[in-house]
Amino acid sequence: MRSTTIRLEVSSSEPRRATWCEVNLTQFADNLGVINGHVRRPLLVVVKGNAYGHGLIEVSHMAVASGAAMLGVASVDEASTLIQNGIDRPILVLSGLDADEIEYCVANGGRY
Repeated sequence: MRSTTIRLEVSSSEPRRATWCEVNLTQFADNLGVINGHVRRPLLVVVKGNAYGHGLIEVSHMAVASGAAMLGVASVDEASTLIQNGIDRPILVLSGLDADEIEYCVANGGRY
C-alpha cells in the first residue's frame, strides 16, 4: 500500500460546496485492533458501497491485515472485486442473489 491516507474529493454543482474525506488507514487499523481486543469474537467488517465511498480495496486489505475474520459487501460484483484483488477471507453478500449469482458463488468456493 502506497499511502496510509486515502483522500476522496466529491465535486458539487455549487463551487464552494465541494467536499473531501481523508481516511487514515493506520488509525483505522488501530481502531480495529481496539475493537478486536474488546469483543474477542471474529470480526465482520462491512465494506459495501466501495467501503462507504472510502475505497473498497484499500480499506478491505487493511481490515484483513488488522484481523477482520470476514468482510461484508452489497453485491456479488463487490465480492468478486475483493477476490480478484487477493482478499482471502470469507465474504458475506448482504443482499439477495439471483440464480446466476448463486451459480457463480458456488463455482468460486462460496458457502451458504
